[in-house]
Amino acid sequence: MMQRWVFRVASAPRYGGGHMARSLILAHEMRSMRHSLDIGFVLDAESASWRERLAAAGFAVAEATGGISAAEDINIKVLFDHPERSLAADIKGSGLVYIDDDAAGLAGASLIIHPHADLKGEAIGGVPALCGLKYALIDSRWSYVSVPDPIKPIERILVTFGQIDTVNATEQALQALLSISNLPPIDVALGNMAAHLEPLRQRFSSHAGVQLHIGRPQIDDLVMTAGLTIGAAGVSLLERLAAGSISIAVAQNATQRRLLTALANTGAILDGGDAWNFDQSAFCHVVSSLFAKPDIRLRMRKCARFLIDGCGAKRVAKAILTLQ
Repeated sequence: MMQRWVFRVASAPRYGGGHMARSLILAHEMRSMRHSLDIGFVLDAESASWRERLAAAGFAVAEATGGISAAEDINIKVLFDHPERSLAADIKGSGLVYIDDDAAGLAGASLIIHPHADLKGEAIGGVPALCGLKYALIDSRWSYVSVPDPIKPIERILVTFGQIDTVNATEQALQALLSISNLPPIDVALGNMAAHLEPLRQRFSSHAGVQLHIGRPQIDDLVMTAGLTIGAAGVSLLERLAAGSISIAVAQNATQRRLLTALANTGAILDGGDAWNFDQSAFCHVVSSLFAKPDIRLRMRKCARFLIDGCGAKRVAKAILTLQ
């Protein structure tokens, strides 16, 4: 009997790009391990750009219009990555794997993946689980990045808060940075669908110390040339840690706050506060400390690369494909 995997993913613009990014990475890893595997995606409405990208990569794509039911001749297993856990009740198949951010688990799952620093152990709510940064779902290319030592002076700063940034953390970080004297040039990466794109463009496009990069599909070059990156506590932060980048994170929501705190406690990043209660003075103090103490940056880099080796998606794919 043929086994088919269906990814049910939060892909609507309001969810940003993290859910889709990590699910696509995992799908590629699963397919590389078992080339004959039949993998498809079921997406939210308003996901045209993701549908095109998935189709180009050779994955079947459908829009969510109801439950996912197993046909008699296909052994369907569902990999569920969606903040609305109630949607999982509509999934009918022979197996369910849940990528979990809030550590709350999911009833009926065969396996839970919690790829964050805030939880250890091998089970959540009695369900077998892969917990910790060992299972970070990032592209393995970041594990091959060569970062020179010793730490160089910070010559560029990158500000990037994802594709949407509904809370406008980008502007808050920029305002704070521009209040600090003698900072290097600032690159700002924004998605085409960023919630506050036009006001940001109008305010900063002509600013001598700020360069906007809008709608770029990849910002790897910006990450690698930045001596400091400021952004949210999502998938892109885990990628930067694997690359040994120096990062300050600002939480955009309650889930990110919990994950950010756990990462900050490891020493791999610095905590820049919360976007919904932004403290500009405290944020500026954190930034200034990095410029004043290169030893802090060296310690952060070593800690980051120790925590995340870039092989998490391979480990998760291997575990998933052993499920019966």
